[in-house]
This record gives sequence, structure tokens and C-alpha cells, in this order.
Amino acid sequence: MPLEEGDPRLEYVVTHATVSLGLERAKFLKSFLNEDNLNRLEAFCDEDTAMCLVMAPNCKLEPGFPAKLANKGKSLAFLKAAPVVLTKEKFDPSVLVMTELQGAAPVEHLELLASECFLPVLSNPLNQRKWGEVATREILDKFVAFLNSTTIMCGHVKGETRLPMPPDDSQSVNVKNRVGLLEGAVITWTK
Repeated sequence: MPLEEGDPRLEYVVTHATVSLGLERAKFLKSFLNEDNLNRLEAFCDEDTAMCLVMAPNCKLEPGFPAKLANKGKSLAFLKAAPVVLTKEKFDPSVLVMTELQGAAPVEHLELLASECFLPVLSNPLNQRKWGEVATREILDKFVAFLNSTTIMCGHVKGETRLPMPPDDSQSVNVKNRVGLLEGAVITWTK
């Protein structure tokens, strides 16, 4: 069934895009509503295997994640949290996640997302209650290694040398843990 005004799937995209891009609704709709965009949005909603849809700064939708983002402007990524079909009648916005991608640096965006969103969640003692000490340590060590690699890769992309800093463990009173984090950072720097 083709998408039309009033369809909650179209309204979700239009509402999030106008707020994120700071555009008036009428101006956005004028550049967004075309056959290609509507077909791609419909395919994204109707196919459970379509998990990602990216809107370029020129309001053009692209299925999947593009190899290269536009150098200027903000791109938006719409992601499904689970492989589901989104129908007009049974549209559930809780299975969709929208994120902003700034410029041509998705790796920088990944670094920011990992350090500012995922690390605090993984470091939260309330989330670690049922993991056990060994599992907690291993998860955090692997994630910090991933974060360090992302920071180094961001430097490579920009042609800079970027040394990853140890995660802020200021709430920890365990001095051995702090020393271990600093030692790990120095070891990473010398590689």
C-alpha cells in the first residue's frame, strides 16, 4: 500500500527529520516528497530484512548504510531495533531508532556514541549486578579496547596522532583499578 499523508510511518520520518534538520514542515515536504523517497521508505517499512535507512542532507533516502556520507550537513539514520514489518495499522515507533550523523565522519560519531552513551551504561554498577566480577571485567576491558581502537582510527582518518585516554573512573575508590586503567592506556600508546 503506497505511503500517503497521515500515514504514521511517513509522519514519524517527517517529524524527526524536521526537528533534527531544523526545517519548516512545508519546506521539508517540498524537497522530500518524491516517488524515489516514498518507494524507499515503503520498502524499509514493508521488508523485515531492511534494517537501515539513511537520509542525506539533500533529503534523499538511501537504503542501508552508505559507504561515504556527505561532507557537509547532517545525515539521519533510521534503524530498526528488530527485524519487523512496519504496517500502517500496526506501526510501533518503539522499534525504530533515529540518530544524527554529522558530516563525513561516521567513525567520529561512533567514538562519541560509544564513549558518551554505551560506556556509562556498561560502567553502571546497577547494570553489572547480575554479571559477576569476571564477566564485568572482561566486558569492560573489551569495550575499552574497542573505544581505544576507535579513537586511534579517528586520528588516522584525520591524518592525526590521537592517543586514547583511559575512561573516567572517578567514582571508583579502588586505587588499583585506576592504576590499571592508566597502565593500560600507556601500553596502548606504546603499541
